[in-house]
This record gives sequence, structure tokens and C-alpha cells, in this order.
Amino acid sequence: MTDLLERQLVALSLRLDVDVDDRLVDDVLRRLESEPQSITRSITRSITPRRLTIAGLALAASIAAVIAIPSSRQAVANWFGIGSTRIERTPIPSTASPATTTVVVFPAQLDLGQPVSTVEARELTGLPVPVAAALGTPSGVFVVVPPESGQIVVVYPALADLPASPVAGVGALLSTVAGRLDRGLLLKVAQPGTIVENLFVTVASGARVSAIWLAGEPHSYAVVDDEDHVVFDTLRLATNTLLWMDGGVVFRLEAELTLEQAIEIAATVVDAA
Repeated sequence: MTDLLERQLVALSLRLDVDVDDRLVDDVLRRLESEPQSITRSITRSITPRRLTIAGLALAASIAAVIAIPSSRQAVANWFGIGSTRIERTPIPSTASPATTTVVVFPAQLDLGQPVSTVEARELTGLPVPVAAALGTPSGVFVVVPPESGQIVVVYPALADLPASPVAGVGALLSTVAGRLDRGLLLKVAQPGTIVENLFVTVASGARVSAIWLAGEPHSYAVVDDEDHVVFDTLRLATNTLLWMDGGVVFRLEAELTLEQAIEIAATVVDAA
């Protein structure tokens, strides 16, 4: 897969004006899976002899090669707005062109699934939906596993005063999960070089609660659920992370923040009404 081909495919996808839904996703992927050779012939026939330049031949051959490789088909679908990237039309001022394309991305590597409303998130998990004004407007609210009862993850975009995380377009994740923290357990799952620090933070209610600070690109953590089962999970951003307990719920803030900044934000986190 060449950089040139990728740029050409992305440019073509931005010129397409189609409505993508789940049926189109299924149909495209099914066709790519079952008839790669016929699709290759269709691409080749669609280029007339008079228009078949050397560049066109190279592009057609490259697309054919990509379609022939099963592991590449999903990537092609994603580039055309069929996968985890959704292309939406948004209004713009009348002085500009009639429409512009905004790409709204929920990165696949976060493994979040589809966004839900705050009401749905609360009904599905019984957990508070954590929001913090200091983080700006959320990009989306998600319910994910583990644990089987679900946890809520709120995604925030990068801002001027909220540096971008290692995941493009994401500034912070703010999460809630039922359970409690155990420092000894966290020490056992911490990677070499990860700092595990006990402390107390003041939450929005004014209560002072137990917290744990993980620094040095931590990649995993664990909580103990209400039935004393250990629940292991991935820290999706691999950034500094502040965990705190409040009312039988573990709150988690993942972002490229200092401890002082994280404590300030934790003090403002409330349940979305």
C-alpha cells in the first residue's frame, strides 16, 4: 500500500456524495470478500482507452492489488467513510462554497463501538455519566466492557489547553465503572517505569476521597467489583491517569495532564443531568 494510493483514495472519498448506512457497509464488504476479481475487471473496464494514462493504470493496478488482499478490504472501506470514520455534511456561511465535509472520527483503536445518549448510558449501566466543563464539549458517550455490567466512557477532543493524546483527535477520556481501587493490585499490573502514587482528591460534592495517580504511559489497570472479582481493563490512551473512588464508583481521567491539572479537573466532574 503506497502513500500515493492512500492519498488518492482519501481524495476520491471526499468527492463522493453518498449516504452510508449499515446496509451499504455490509453490501460493500460482502462484495469485496466474494468477488474481488470481478470488481478488479470492473475497475479496469471503467477506464476508456483514451483516458487510460500511465497514472490511471498504476492506480487501477494498485486498487486491484488492495482488493485482492482480504486484510486490506476493511481499510479501504474505512477510507471511503464506511468504517469507524463517518462523513457528515455541515452548513457553512453563504460566502463560501455550498457545502463542506467534516470527518467525525471515533478511532477504532479505542474499541468504543457506537456512541449513545447520556440517558441510554445511565439506563444501561446504572452509572453516573461523568462530565467536566474544563474539558469542553464531549465528542461522544459510549458504553463498553469490561466489566459485563458495562462502563461509561466520555470522549473529549483536544483543545488549546488540553494537549492531544497519542490517539489523533482525542484529548481526554473520562470514565466511570462500578467497583473500588486496590493499590496493591495496581502495582501488580503496572508496567516497568509506571509510577503508582496514593493520594486524596476533593470532588465536586466537597468530599475528600481516595485516589491513585498512574504516570509514565501506563497501559492497564484493575478494579475490584461489588462481588470481589478483579476486573482488568486497558488504559486506552496510554497517558497519565487519575483514578478516584466516589460512592462505589471508580472515576478515571486519562489525558496528557500533570497531576495538579488532573486534580483540578477531578474537582469539577459531575453527573450529566
